[in-house]
Amino acid sequence: MKKETKIEISELRLLLENKKHYQVISGFGNKPTLLKGGAELLARHMGIIIKYELLEFDKGVSYTFKAIGVLEGELLGEGYGNTCNEERKFAKENGQPRINTMIKIAKKRAMVDLILSITALSGEFTQDIEDFTRENTTYKNNVAVEEKKKDIRKQIEDKFGKEKLDEYLFNKGILFETMNKTEVQLMVNELKGDKNE
Repeated sequence: MKKETKIEISELRLLLENKKHYQVISGFGNKPTLLKGGAELLARHMGIIIKYELLEFDKGVSYTFKAIGVLEGELLGEGYGNTCNEERKFAKENGQPRINTMIKIAKKRAMVDLILSITALSGEFTQDIEDFTRENTTYKNNVAVEEKKKDIRKQIEDKFGKEKLDEYLFNKGILFETMNKTEVQLMVNELKGDKNE
């Protein structure tokens, strides 16, 4: 967690109430999901201003948002969220109502991702699972993939530095979350080359 927030993780954890701000979802392990209300509470308590940026969209098909956390004019971190119309929850909606719901959920996911990153609570909470049912095996697999990607990103940050990775992604105009295995390996090779120069 950034030094500027001046709040201990244990203090943040005490603010959250089970089933109101977080919840263990049956069928998805023992790690609780940080709910939208919990993320909003933490943001308010820390005085974080959240701004959203639409990164990618295919109208009515998919939306990707970036949530930007700002405290006293300084950037604290970023989070990312995506939705696509193949998710089960959108099956009964059509037209503009479906689009509005997709945008709302994508922004919520970006916000929760941002707050988990800023507060360093990702070790205690996961996200998004409350949107899905136990039977949604596809999403369970997607969660596993996303967790793996986060682990890989952390390893790269530990080796080359977060600023170096962020600079690389910014210069290439890409999101780490959208990179495939080959692209990640290519990036690592390029970062190694820069480090050896």
